[in-house]
Amino acid sequence: MRPVIVSFYHHSGGATSHPHDCGAYQMKYLILILFLIPTQAKAFSTDDIFKAVNKARGTPLVRNAQLDHAAQIKAEALVVCSCLRHDALGLTPSVVIAQSGYKHQGAGEILARGFKSPKKLVSAWMKSPTHKSVIKSGFRETGIGMAFKGKSVYVVQLFASR
Repeated sequence: MRPVIVSFYHHSGGATSHPHDCGAYQMKYLILILFLIPTQAKAFSTDDIFKAVNKARGTPLVRNAQLDHAAQIKAEALVVCSCLRHDALGLTPSVVIAQSGYKHQGAGEILARGFKSPKKLVSAWMKSPTHKSVIKSGFRETGIGMAFKGKSVYVVQLFASR
């Protein structure tokens, strides 16, 4: 399978906010999307993805329960809309992270669908310069969510720093 990036957005402004930001929340975030043709999903866990990303990254991330919750909510939203969109059901990364109660200075989000293993998932991300830059970035914490629809698995990984 070959990953195809369909959107990229980086907001680094200080006084302005993205139109999808929630009210007074003015945040920096990096949005990436990875689209793959759905395939039959085999059983793997968010822990497996976490270990594979940390191995590829070198410097380990810390798992954060608030970010895990936010990522799970986002993964379920992707299943509901049958899409890979950073604004699925109005849940942009900044909105879903803010709703989790996590206070952050910057964040990143990677979405995927249709992988059979965490090794293949992370391998595809690492072959993409933009996805690799998020994984290897200075973010310190992460949260991962997975949801299933039929034979497809939807994965959301959030990266953030306080």
